[in-house]
Amino acid sequence: MITLNFLGEGIFRSSIPVLAISLNSDPSAVGLSIAASKIPWLLLPIAAGLAIDHLSFKGIILSGSSIRLASFSLLAISMLLESLTFFEFMILSAIVTIGDISAELAIQTSIPKISPNHDPAKINSFLLGMQIASAQLVAPILTGVALISGPSTLISILIAIQIAIILIYHNPKINKFTSREPRKSHPQQILELLKDRTLFGTLLVASVMMASYGVWSSAFTLYVFDSASGLGLTTFGYGLMMSSIAFGSLAGTILSAKLVSKLPHFPLICASILAMTLLPLGGLIGGPSASASLTLFIYGFFLTIWNVISITYRQRFVPEGSLGRITGIYRSLTWGFMPLGAAVGSVICTQEGYRVTLALASALSILQLISLPLLRDIGKIHAKRLSPKKRTLQIAVGESDIE
Repeated sequence: MITLNFLGEGIFRSSIPVLAISLNSDPSAVGLSIAASKIPWLLLPIAAGLAIDHLSFKGIILSGSSIRLASFSLLAISMLLESLTFFEFMILSAIVTIGDISAELAIQTSIPKISPNHDPAKINSFLLGMQIASAQLVAPILTGVALISGPSTLISILIAIQIAIILIYHNPKINKFTSREPRKSHPQQILELLKDRTLFGTLLVASVMMASYGVWSSAFTLYVFDSASGLGLTTFGYGLMMSSIAFGSLAGTILSAKLVSKLPHFPLICASILAMTLLPLGGLIGGPSASASLTLFIYGFFLTIWNVISITYRQRFVPEGSLGRITGIYRSLTWGFMPLGAAVGSVICTQEGYRVTLALASALSILQLISLPLLRDIGKIHAKRLSPKKRTLQIAVGESDIE
């Protein structure tokens, strides 16, 4: 079920740059389409987090899939009538993202509810592995293959995936995951949680990271397709290259649980941030496609390590009844910088070219390093946490071990 959700999301995300170029040949098309598809991350995660804290896991998933199904159906109809415009494509991409946000946040915040007696680091590693394998590894390859037959084939596959998700989640057995009563928390508690230095540090790193990624994504596709001074790859080659992130992330997923359990978290965080600054630098420096693929692989590997540590910290530090809202605020602030970065990148690409845009992305990426002092205690919270069994008992009687 979750695999299908991530697969559908990955296929559409991989196709956005290619579909944008087919509808608008202007150099800014890629950046604008990515920005439009990410705009809902600016505010919607907060509302989605509030809903997650008070509604069922199943209901949120079904709502997200229904929104995506309606959007893909409109895309298919417009393509069939040959009336789809670039502006309409951007609007529908934004609506699809609303469904993505609802489903993704519901899945992530459900872990403490579904498996309170298990190590969240291992579960997060497994969940990220599923997401990476389906959204970043299989999806780009399927996207490249489907686009050979045309965009209509791609959209048909996406419609079929959403129908399958809806049918699966209508299974009554899914209700066993939604039987827990959410704990209520006051706005003041949310504000107090956000004052935590480590949580703020992860927020700052992720915000800069996503801004840099937005700028980079608006230029990298142009660099890949440029046959004169870029890599000169085809759409299928582009899909294969982007799957390098997935292979790196998959390798990181396999090793992350052991690394996180046996090594201090702060050095791992430092290594991850340093490695992730290589992503825009690789495109700026240039080189053969193999070099670019290696950079993408390294980025994917350490991004997974970062995600496992930061998500696990948030799940253990934040009480269950506030996790949806804290996650929503976190994702809104961090992912909200991606469309802003992509919009800025698209303007620079048009005026100065993709090389200057990649230089800006590199400069932004290096700014992640200023957050390192805030993260030096990120692993200490895990040693102070109660055992899962005792924590579950504590939650049941209405207590909290937040410090």
